[in-house]
Amino acid sequence: MPLTTPVEALDQYAANCLYDLHRSASECLLFIEACRVLLAMMPKQSKSGRMGGEQTTSPEEVSKALDKAEAWYSIYGASSAAGAGGGRERVQDFSDFRC
Repeated sequence: MPLTTPVEALDQYAANCLYDLHRSASECLLFIEACRVLLAMMPKQSKSGRMGGEQTTSPEEVSKALDKAEAWYSIYGASSAAGAGGGRERVQDFSDFRC
């Protein structure tokens, strides 16, 4: 579902910011999407009251986070996306197996 408001983008940003610690290419892609939407919609500064505290996000911070996420995905994303479990699963192929 496309992100249509800055609040949705901030929620997705916060929910997927640990993509590198989780070694998750899918979280990284969601984070990249959130960054791009935030940069397109964002005023000079945006605030979110998530988890009882207030979080302030600037376009510069989001831009730096986007660059980092894109670099991470270019290194780890393709290999972990190929093995559908963030690189943690192995798929066996018995097509050439002979008895």
